[in-house]
Amino acid sequence: ITRSAKQRYRLIKDIIKDDKFDLAIFWIDESDGLHHNFWGKEKSLLYFFHEMDNILKDAVEQNPDANIILMSAHGFDAVPIYEFYPKSWLKKEGYLKLKGSRIQQWLTQAINSLIVKVPFPYRYRYIGFLYYIYNKIKNKVGKKVKKEDKEVKMENRNWRFKKNPIESKVIGFDWSKTMATNHDFWGIRIIGENLDRDYEEVRAEIMEKMRQLRDKNEEKIIKHVWKREEIFNGQDIQKFPDIVYLPTKKFEPTGFLPFSITKNKITPPNIRTSVGSHITIREAIFVAAGPDINNIGEIGEINILDVVPTVLQAFKVPIPEDMDGRILKEIFKG
Repeated sequence: ITRSAKQRYRLIKDIIKDDKFDLAIFWIDESDGLHHNFWGKEKSLLYFFHEMDNILKDAVEQNPDANIILMSAHGFDAVPIYEFYPKSWLKKEGYLKLKGSRIQQWLTQAINSLIVKVPFPYRYRYIGFLYYIYNKIKNKVGKKVKKEDKEVKMENRNWRFKKNPIESKVIGFDWSKTMATNHDFWGIRIIGENLDRDYEEVRAEIMEKMRQLRDKNEEKIIKHVWKREEIFNGQDIQKFPDIVYLPTKKFEPTGFLPFSITKNKITPPNIRTSVGSHITIREAIFVAAGPDINNIGEIGEINILDVVPTVLQAFKVPIPEDMDGRILKEIFKG
């Protein structure tokens, strides 16, 4: 991994040394794989970053007139040890409804409970088979599945057996009564036409319940909860979930619907899996230095969206009115 990064640096160094350029980007992709596979291996991590320090030192010495920005898009931590099932929690709270008889609803969650007992790398191999068994049983205790129920086309995928734009094989959801469901692993979608109360009242209620959410061991599950307009803006804001959330680092949300709300993650024996994860770690780094940069130390919390307008400002390029983020004016001299 370290050798790969050093070889790529030598290549870009050769490319730019004789050519005039306005902007050069060196992406150290190897750090991602390193953290996924060697998290907790302190000697390996320190060796890699010691070598990256040497690369950075060389880049500064070879380009004394350049302004240099060092940044990451996210942080890292150990892989979460628990799974969190937002759909199961929403059902328990009464926001998500299942269709069919009580037996059919029980079967829906029983099938999902079987699936989450399978170690993650193997789950999707068995889903098709379990769904086949589910339909066989369901058709014996209730009406035959209607053709229009077999495929539910949705703009935003909430739960899937196959990774495609069609929500094929969505089992047991009563979309006429469901008030909220999860949006991938980071949001809650509120179905406005099914609400029995004011939208803002329901949203505030769900958000407060998420802030208070604990597992059976009193572990806090959700770290942050936002309204979508606190994170996103623009004409397409309605395409985003009504509620955006970030779990604590021990919990990884998934789209299954078992009886339980949380569960210990199962690691398959004799299979190498990732030990590092960034699914819940949004903290990153930003360092700037150069002839036009103020030596002011820490500048507080910034947003990754601030990077592009700041770079454009460094080149005296006008900032488009519809661009997100702000110019980090405090980092520049003058």
